[in-house]
Amino acid sequence: MELEDYKREAYDKGAKVALDLTNALNSMTFDKEVIKGFVSGMTQKHRTIQQSSMRAIYALIQQWAKMGEDGQYDLRNEGTVKFCQEIVEKCEKNLPFI
Repeated sequence: MELEDYKREAYDKGAKVALDLTNALNSMTFDKEVIKGFVSGMTQKHRTIQQSSMRAIYALIQQWAKMGEDGQYDLRNEGTVKFCQEIVEKCEKNLPFI
């Protein structure tokens, strides 16, 4: 497999994960018990999976912060964008790969 094919396949895999996650989140609505179950489930996974999850989450946080710099937000996600800008401003660190 060529590098470009691998990159496209990896990108598509990530896009599918995002779609699956957004579909799941959409069904969770604001039910605090569902969110507690999600958090509990994630924090009980293997430690390496937790580290990989946080790397992905931090990359998402960085992208939301950049969207704020570019003015790519509105009232529906302004809180998320502004919060992410504060996070990135306070902790510009890269998480190690394990």
